[in-house]
Amino acid sequence: MGDEENWPAEISSLSQHALEILLTSDADLKASRTQRLVHLWNSRTITTVGEVTAPSKPNRPQNLTTVLPKNAPKRGKGGTKNSRLALLHSLVHIENWAIDLTWDIIIRFVHENLPVEYYDDWVRIASEEAKVNMIS
Repeated sequence: MGDEENWPAEISSLSQHALEILLTSDADLKASRTQRLVHLWNSRTITTVGEVTAPSKPNRPQNLTTVLPKNAPKRGKGGTKNSRLALLHSLVHIENWAIDLTWDIIIRFVHENLPVEYYDDWVRIASEEAKVNMIS
């Protein structure tokens, strides 16, 4: 969780941290920041949900090329080394998008005055997605 000290000190709410994660393009850093925020939320170091405006889309690495599924190379069933690598590569991207979706959902519904359990559930899901990303 090495970069948490680089987060601006004025970030004090769940939604502000969630926005920072959405604006993080590096997948490893996104997963690390997610785990740090999960810890801060679950330990109740952060208790304020706050309110921010969600970005139109999360940041992605500059070298990322998004292709339609029909145009993506076939991954196979994992029977070869290249097939397994392609499956893992896809999994990392899927989990990265799943992390973004969880934080986006939190940000988009902060104005609804939802119970803390709503946020607890989505923070738990973000944690699970980040763990998968970190082992991939």
